[in-house]
Amino acid sequence: MAMSDEAMFAPPQGITIEAVNGMLAERLAQKHGKASLLRAFIPLPPPFSPVQLIELHVLKSNFYYRYHDDGSDVTATIEYQGEMVDYSRHAVLLGSSGMAELRFIRTHGSRFTSQDCTLFNWLARIITPVLQSWLNDEEQQVALRLLEKDRDHHRVLVDITNAVLSHLDLDDLIADVAREIHHFFGLASVSMVLGDHRKNEKFSLWCSDLSASHCACLPRCMPGESVLLTQTLQTRQPTLTHRADDLFLWQRDPLLLLLASNGCESALLIPLTFGNHTPGALLLAHTSSTLFSEENCQLLQHIADRIAIAVGNADAWRSMTDLQESLQQENHQLSEQLLSNLGIGDIIYQSQAMEDLLQQVDIVAKSDSTVLICGETGTGKEVIARAIHQLSPRRDKPLVKINCAAIPASLLESELFGHDKGAFTG
Repeated sequence: MAMSDEAMFAPPQGITIEAVNGMLAERLAQKHGKASLLRAFIPLPPPFSPVQLIELHVLKSNFYYRYHDDGSDVTATIEYQGEMVDYSRHAVLLGSSGMAELRFIRTHGSRFTSQDCTLFNWLARIITPVLQSWLNDEEQQVALRLLEKDRDHHRVLVDITNAVLSHLDLDDLIADVAREIHHFFGLASVSMVLGDHRKNEKFSLWCSDLSASHCACLPRCMPGESVLLTQTLQTRQPTLTHRADDLFLWQRDPLLLLLASNGCESALLIPLTFGNHTPGALLLAHTSSTLFSEENCQLLQHIADRIAIAVGNADAWRSMTDLQESLQQENHQLSEQLLSNLGIGDIIYQSQAMEDLLQQVDIVAKSDSTVLICGETGTGKEVIARAIHQLSPRRDKPLVKINCAAIPASLLESELFGHDKGAFTG
């Protein structure tokens, strides 16, 4: 206590300042929290002037902590405005933590005297170091909670990133993303609305059944044109809607009608934008509106940015897979067409000579013997060769054509008719 306060304040007869100081210090040591801190001053030892209410206003947090003489305590955001006979207000300087105000209120009885106000000023000085210490602890706890929250946010972002990067299949991707979002936020519904370039950009709704033992991904056709989806994709901005505030929209939009039938009361639609392309949106819904706080919406936006990249990759992979399957199918069709043109059925004839020739073709095709086909240019030697190959057990293997003019005559003769062992040795 300052010397001026000691000079101005004369303790009541039979009580010393040291005794009061010791008693209050003992009380303060047993209190934990700003509201309980005020209990140390009620009741004050007689013959100090009694008060019925003490109010502490911490300007930095803008909260009011009150303690009544009946033992009740209240935390409020506005100053006490109830019945009062008199009050005494005192500033409490808290250093780096800012400033607080301590107000002693008398709801009945006489008004405070100057000696009462001096006493209250002295009590405000006593509370200063204790309140400063508790505010420092509280700031540390707040900082710790913020760090823990940032850690949790980074953790869910890492988990989502790992989930989306590990899948190229759209079904598995959406199922894993829904499971991670549901695990962290506890959302009742996690879905995606994606356009399909194979169906002229018509949208499909991918719903995740979070109630199942495994997170199943169930694609379905859009129940109708959604105004909410159109608005979100055009503006490329998240859209948050609550059933209680937008009842007209919830009764007409097919997406919201589907969510309402499942008991959802709030929905958040976040566009999945990757570069200049927005293939769809992330649709989140819950049974209450409190979950979609500004902080959670920002985190969900970061998650949607990562999902958009994964959806773009999955869509590119799906396009490549479709193209590969299309090429394979086209190749198969061409092969079938080519093979169908190489059989005997493509040879048109009426003469007995051709009948005899094709019988010979059928006979030699089943053997491993070498066949020499003779004829003038344009008489169909290659057609007969293909027919023999198509009817042979080797029809599933390629037919290799060789330019005979590039082969020495002796080698060609040896390949066609064979040779005695050692015939080519010196």
